[in-house]
Amino acid sequence: MTTQKNIFISHHYGDDSHVDSFTQMLGRSDNVVRNSSVRMKPANERPVQQGRVKDATIKRLLRKKIRWASTVVALIGPMTHTRPWVNWESEQPIFWGNASLVSTCVTGRKRTCRRH
Repeated sequence: MTTQKNIFISHHYGDDSHVDSFTQMLGRSDNVVRNSSVRMKPANERPVQQGRVKDATIKRLLRKKIRWASTVVALIGPMTHTRPWVNWESEQPIFWGNASLVSTCVTGRKRTCRRH
């Protein structure tokens, strides 16, 4: 029986390849995984990094995507601790009470994720 899961994967944008690996791993069984994570296009990186996009705008986008998800996963990698948005995203399911509590997947030098 196929199960559909709406997930939001909170991650450092440098770990995008790990997000792909994790999503593929979840989809190997009878799961249909729909990921609402934010993937920043290269053209949008500069305005965000330069602070030209208001925090309220980013929060509004993230809140919409997180509330849609039934599960929020924090993908923890070597640079995650430097990303303030990952902390904010991880707090949202607790605040809204609408999603499963945060799960974690540890990434390292290898391009694989382990199930927890």
